[in-house]
Amino acid sequence: MYWNIFLPVFVIILRNIFPISLLLAIIFACFQRIEHSGYFRQIYLGISGGIVASILVGSVISQGINNIDSTNNNAWIFTPLILNIFVFIAISLLIWFILWFSQQANFWQNLGSTNELLMGKNLRLTIFSLALFLVLIKGINIFLLLNVMPENNSTYVNLAVIASLLLTALMTLAFVYLQTRLTNNVFFRIVGIFLILVTGGLIIDSLYNLDESLLFINELDTTANWCLFEQNSCLLGSILWSSHEILPEDKFPLILMKIVFGYHDIVYIIPLVIYLLFVFIVGKFYFQNLKNLS
Repeated sequence: MYWNIFLPVFVIILRNIFPISLLLAIIFACFQRIEHSGYFRQIYLGISGGIVASILVGSVISQGINNIDSTNNNAWIFTPLILNIFVFIAISLLIWFILWFSQQANFWQNLGSTNELLMGKNLRLTIFSLALFLVLIKGINIFLLLNVMPENNSTYVNLAVIASLLLTALMTLAFVYLQTRLTNNVFFRIVGIFLILVTGGLIIDSLYNLDESLLFINELDTTANWCLFEQNSCLLGSILWSSHEILPEDKFPLILMKIVFGYHDIVYIIPLVIYLLFVFIVGKFYFQNLKNLS
């Protein structure tokens, strides 16, 4: 087997699909725990809409790039900028869901039901949007990456896609099974920690991707200055430390940390500060709402 074809595609698909699949499984489990399975329909519709939107948006971006003069190979730098808009929307919706769910869990645990006022008449649209953008931000990535691969019609690429989808499905089903074995108290706390850390990872990834895009734009157009800093990065500040030699992000097992929690072997000061503030503020609010859980 041509592992140099199979493995990169396998990792790309797994890296993009698994965190989102797990997040969606958690959202399903959350609504199941607070006895509001009626919202499953919005999640299914959001997933379907995200898949369709990924194909449409990916096709538009791909076609636009193909129409650009072949000498302008740096046209791809604008794609991450577009994707970051969707990522920031998804992050905002995830933060809202984390805070909203902690309130719902508190009402459900202490009163035996959720607070209908907290549900809100716009909740169905918000849940639909959350599922849609979670699928969209990774679906476009997958579409574009596979579209530019020279072997994108090969048997090995197809096998890699199938294998990554099967592994994602198995790991997601394993989570669904394991969460049913947890008490409500443990479930709400573990899910909260996971949601906060994964969302923090998305924030880190989006900042790194945005910085990389701006660096390329500066190289392409020397008359424009999109950077706040002149060394190492555009937006991320100075390097605090680099563990690339001893803890590389692209090697097992740390690649799993990168896939799920946004691990990077080069740490910049601004993303680190933003990450720590996010974890502290959102985590404090979440667990304050759960402090009365028994």
